[in-house]
Amino acid sequence: MKGGGVAIAVDDSGDPWVVNRKNSLFKWNSIDKKWDYMGLNDVREVAAGPEGQVYVLAGPQLADKSGFRLYRWAGDLIWYPIPGQGAMHVAVGKFGRPYIVDAQGKILWSDCTGSDRAALISAKMEKMKPRIKVDLPDEFKKGMNTAKEEKLMKE
Repeated sequence: MKGGGVAIAVDDSGDPWVVNRKNSLFKWNSIDKKWDYMGLNDVREVAAGPEGQVYVLAGPQLADKSGFRLYRWAGDLIWYPIPGQGAMHVAVGKFGRPYIVDAQGKILWSDCTGSDRAALISAKMEKMKPRIKVDLPDEFKKGMNTAKEEKLMKE
């Protein structure tokens, strides 16, 4: 595989799928001990599911600026485009359902027909204020003298 890896996912067989620097997709062939080209270019991201599903984001950004087209691998270098809006990131859930984040930060899921894609938890996430409280040893606290840092230390 030329171009080094920029994105990776590992399928249920333990074989890595890699997007190289030229945005081509490859899969490690553990039998022949070589990288196989998977028939798709302009790939941005790859995700693999627990039951052999592989999804990629590929192609130019869609006209509506929602992201890149989502594709599902069907085997033998066949890729099915998933209807619906585009995505910037993809992950695969427990039962092989793809979850995406669009260009506006909405978290969505798909039934792969285009008819049942819905906002998942975006609305709840907007109301959440993530906070991390860390108890630092005194030697780390020294030198923290801004009011903002002191306020963070007390939260």
